[in-house]
Order: sequence, then C-alpha cells, then structure tokens
Amino acid sequence: AARPAERREAQAAPLSADLARHVLSSIRRPWRLAAASGTNNAKMWQGDGGPDVNFTGHVNRITALALFPAGDRLVTSDNRAESIIWSTRTVRPLLTLRGGHMIHNRIFEVRVFPDGERVATLGSDRSVVVWDARSGEVVHRLAWHGEQSHFKMVMFPEGDRLLVGAEYRDDSA
Repeated sequence: AARPAERREAQAAPLSADLARHVLSSIRRPWRLAAASGTNNAKMWQGDGGPDVNFTGHVNRITALALFPAGDRLVTSDNRAESIIWSTRTVRPLLTLRGGHMIHNRIFEVRVFPDGERVATLGSDRSVVVWDARSGEVVHRLAWHGEQSHFKMVMFPEGDRLLVGAEYRDDSA
C-alpha cells in the first residue's frame, strides 16, 4: 500500500530591511511592508524614505498582521486571541480587540475591510469575528464545529464576502 506523503512545514527566514527594499523596489511608491517573525514585535518598512518602525506591545507571539488600506493603521494578532490596532504615524496602540475569540486561542488570519472600518479575525477556536475598527466592538461572530486544522481566510476585493476554509483531519486511520 502506498504511504501518504509526509507533511513538511515551511520555515520562513527572517525578513531583513535590505531584502524588503529589494523585493518592493518595483512597486509603486509610496509603499509600506509590515512583517513579524515569530516574536511579539512587528516591523514596518516604508518606501517613501521614512524610517523603519518597530511595533512592540504584544505579550505573546504575533501570528498575523495586516495594514489598513490608507496605510495609517496596522493590526497585529497573537497566539492568545488578542489583536492590537496601531497608528503607523505615532507607533502607538489605538485599540485592543479582545473577547471575540475564546481566550488562549491563536489568531490564524487577520483581514482589514477595504473601507478600513472593520477587521476580521480567524481563530483556532473555529470562529471568524468581525470587529468595528474604531470602537473595538464585535459586529459579527460566526462559529462552527468539527475537527479542523490549518485554517485560511480570504476577503473578496469588494469587501462584501469572506471565504473561510479548513483542512479536516481524519484520525481514524
């Protein structure tokens, strides 16, 4: 009998400022790139000559992040169900999003709606939470049941739909 292919997790190399500038040199200006590398800090590089910026404030490891369309804010999420919306100008937290996901659950994905008014988070508690990006209130919460792992979330460009997918585990074999 054929054996199933072994799953291997990709290891991301740390993203350096030089590599970020090289990769983004062909993108229209001004550009901003934000990344986190398995720590509780995020970094943003700016293509308009602005300084590199470090966002520190999470107690736990950052697992997802997204820039707002206007570039004025950044949202970071961690492995304990907390998200922080930051000002990219002052590099200070504006709002902390808590309570929408079960505590001690990892946020897999975060997306900002095109209008910048809402944020969606996908958590390991098998839920998607849509937040008001100004007040921090939960606008909508969708939860489901089952034995899934490896979640993904995609937002349609119009911002009117979210597509959520999960890989189902079959532990019966």
